[in-house]
Amino acid sequence: MFAELKHISKRYKRGNRSFEVFDDYNLSVNEKELLVLSGRSGSGKSTLLALLGGYLKPDEGSIYFDGADLSSLKDSDLSKLHSERIGYLPQSNVMVSEFTILENVMLKSLLSETADSAESAPLTIVKEKALSLLELFGIESLSDRYPHELSGGELRRASLARLFVSDPDLYLIDEPSGGLDKEATEIVMNYLADRVSEGKTVVVATHDDIVKKYADKIVEIQK
Repeated sequence: MFAELKHISKRYKRGNRSFEVFDDYNLSVNEKELLVLSGRSGSGKSTLLALLGGYLKPDEGSIYFDGADLSSLKDSDLSKLHSERIGYLPQSNVMVSEFTILENVMLKSLLSETADSAESAPLTIVKEKALSLLELFGIESLSDRYPHELSGGELRRASLARLFVSDPDLYLIDEPSGGLDKEATEIVMNYLADRVSEGKTVVVATHDDIVKKYADKIVEIQK
């Protein structure tokens, strides 16, 4: 299995009360697969997605990615994995307010350039890819604007472009169609389907029937 949750338990605390979201839960994701996590709001889709990438720690159980036990990795090794191989987009569109949209889309490469990373792609190549993705999503004219100048749907497209620029081996996307119309949703899902055909793995959490059409496998999450 490319990514796997084994005997996962996860609880949240609110005041003096504890809420159990998952108890002894298992989930397997195959390589080169587009898997959809479906279920009602509050069923735990977002929690599962964050667990799969090691962005959230379980109370019990283990998380595996490409043979590595994420639960046992040092923070520095996990951060390196997130930087190089796992891409995660939550429902919120977090942008650096002082940066333009193009700079936000290129953010990971700009930070790598600052750190003088020899493994980083040249900024000219990253910029070209970023602009082509902004054009694909119909917001290339907004590349020099700042986040506060964009609508929620436009910010979602920019956030997706930033994730796609990084080209991870595992894409984890929470509600990829959030704030998008049908045409934009299909552009996003066709792009992801192409990445799967190239050997990437995609897991999305959604309730959108348009997104579900692209799934190789659908896992229904019961509350």
